[in-house]
Order: sequence, then structure tokens, then C-alpha cells
Amino acid sequence: MGFLFENMEKMDIQAERRNTQREKERADRAEKGAEDINEETYLKFSEKIPCRVC
Repeated sequence: MGFLFENMEKMDIQAERRNTQREKERADRAEKGAEDINEETYLKFSEKIPCRVC
């Protein structure tokens, strides 16, 4: 069984955890930015469109 893993590339678990955390933070920032853009767009267009319910 050891023969199967003999030529396997060594992994740095801590580096993988750091990379995962960095990517999660990047994705969170991107998601927050997208939410901000959506909110700005909504506010910009909602000012131009009259409310028919009011």
C-alpha cells in the first residue's frame, strides 16, 4: 500500500488552510461588493420610477 503513495507530492496542510481562508475572505468581499452594487442600482432606479401603489 505504501507504494501507491511513494511518489505522491508532499502537502503543506497549513498552507492549504491559509489559502482556503484567503479565498473565503476574497469571496466574502466580492459578495459584499456585489450586494453594494445591487443596492446602489436599486436606489438609483427606484428614484426614477414613480410608485404606483402610493
